[in-house]
Amino acid sequence: MARAKSNNSTTPPRIRLAYSATPATQAQRDAITFEPIKLSFPGTNEEWALNHLPQFRLALVMLGLDQDKLKESLSALAKDGNAPDFLETSAS
Repeated sequence: MARAKSNNSTTPPRIRLAYSATPATQAQRDAITFEPIKLSFPGTNEEWALNHLPQFRLALVMLGLDQDKLKESLSALAKDGNAPDFLETSAS
């Protein structure tokens, strides 16, 4: 990926993608290597589930709503004063 030259104006620089006219050969694709990234996973699966699954569940529910129903649901939460602590209370 190549970046365009930066100018001194207030507009951000544009990013220009560099494309090859011909696709990579199988040998070129086979030559691509990378090192593994070692990541630690703090806590247990149960701890992770208790801390993060409520947000995933909420996101899945919201994705299933259309624009009007989502607006209606979030407005009701805010009107009742429940919006700030909704995720914490939905975990129990």
